[in-house]
Amino acid sequence: MKLRPVQIGTGCILKPMSLVLPGVTMMGYNRLMPCSLVLPHDQLAEHTDWQGSPARRMTVHHGSESSHLVLATRPSSLGAYTIVVDRSHDD
Repeated sequence: MKLRPVQIGTGCILKPMSLVLPGVTMMGYNRLMPCSLVLPHDQLAEHTDWQGSPARRMTVHHGSESSHLVLATRPSSLGAYTIVVDRSHDD
């Protein structure tokens, strides 16, 4: 394994047992869910949530789109929302 810099921007949250490998850039205000693995050279766009091994971008839909993998449905003051796993545009 080579030594590479890891850049973690302002407001990033790494939950328990998540792992960031060398060469990763977290642009800012990212949330890495528990037990997630971010691979070398990954660049996480600002204001995004990530989960899994390897980490995949999570998208919050407000009921207007059908989802492929629903993780949870939660009520909020704005109405119910569904958390789904979605592939990012560079897959």
